[in-house]
Order: sequence, then structure tokens, then C-alpha cells
Amino acid sequence: MFRYCAAYYLHQWFVDGDCVFWNEIGKRGTFEQDALGKLFKKYRVIRNIQGGTSNLSDFCSVLNKAREKNFSPATIPEIVDDAVKGVRKAYQKDLTSAVSKALWMMRRHPVAIFDSRAREALVRMGLLRSSDQGYKIYYEAWMELFNRHDTQQHLRDACEWLSGSDYARSLEKQLNEDELSSEWFRNRVFDMRLFFIGDPGRPYSVGERQLHDVLGRGQWP
Repeated sequence: MFRYCAAYYLHQWFVDGDCVFWNEIGKRGTFEQDALGKLFKKYRVIRNIQGGTSNLSDFCSVLNKAREKNFSPATIPEIVDDAVKGVRKAYQKDLTSAVSKALWMMRRHPVAIFDSRAREALVRMGLLRSSDQGYKIYYEAWMELFNRHDTQQHLRDACEWLSGSDYARSLEKQLNEDELSSEWFRNRVFDMRLFFIGDPGRPYSVGERQLHDVLGRGQWP
């Protein structure tokens, strides 16, 4: 299952275009409306913002203030919560998911993307209660499970397998072994694992079925 998730995120990185967003946001080191709009359209959060991609100036201002702070597991909950408050003031909505996705694309690990399916997975696994609210308690549960010894073993195995897999070699672009074993890549492999646990009945897209066929997995994750 973790191996499938590793291949799935490698597909998302190159084929679905996360590497492009990293180049336009993370490497550039600043948030601009055009790049942020593309990111939000891809992750389907733009529909929650009135005015769409033409109304992201205030969002960029909030995020650019946040990016200047020192990111660590101890500070990230406060950084995200402060940004969420700033965005809520501008847009009158809770846009935690959008904020976390944007900050991950800027800083990557140890930011954890806030997603309803990942949250549901943590509830199902007993690390959150359904009544728990807010990014801080979500982040603490997410990091607790991510840092657990058995989780790290699974991630290490999956990323080592991926580096020598036929699937990775079949792609036009490749990540080197250091990148595949990096914490930022493991972060998103783990994110994919929670995604599938939190939404097991979700219909699979054509691309996901093709990926599954390429990998030759015996069952759906």
C-alpha cells in the first residue's frame, strides 16, 4: 500500500504538475496571483474563493507574510492558524486547506496539508475525535503518526522500492535517490496513505487505474 502511494505521488509530482508549482512558488520564494491561482485550480480549492483567480491579491499578501517566519514543527501550527485568520478576514471563509496547500508548496516538510480525507483517516485510526477542530490538533496527530517508527519503516521501504522500480524509470523525468528518500517526499507519500484511508469508497480516475495497472498491484489500496 505504501509502495502504491509512493508511485502515486511521484505521478502527481511529474505528471500532474506539482513540480511546476514548486518551481513557480517554492523556488521563486514568493506567492504571486498567477501561480497561486493555478495551484488552487489544480487542487480544486479555487471554487471556495469568491472572484476566483482574479481575487487572490489579499491571499498572496497573507501568505507572503507567513513565508518569512521560521518554519519548524513547533511553529507551524501557529503560522498556519495566523494565516488562516488573515485569509478569513479577507474572504469571510475558513480556507485552512488552501492555506496549508500553498504553504506546503513554499516550504514543503514539515508542513502538513490539511485535507478532509486525511482528517477522516486520523479519526478512523483513533488519533482524532470527530469533534476535534482546528489545524493545531490535526497537525499534532498527523506528526505523531508520521514520526512513528513503523510508519517511517514503511515509508523507507516504499521510497527505496520506488527508486529502482520500472515505473519510476518509465517516466521522462526522474527524482534522484536523495530526493526520493527526502522528508518532503515521504511527507506526501504519507499524505497519500491518509487520503486513501479516509476515502476508501472514492471512484478511481482513469489515471489512477492506469497507474494501478502499470504497477500490477493485486488489489485497490
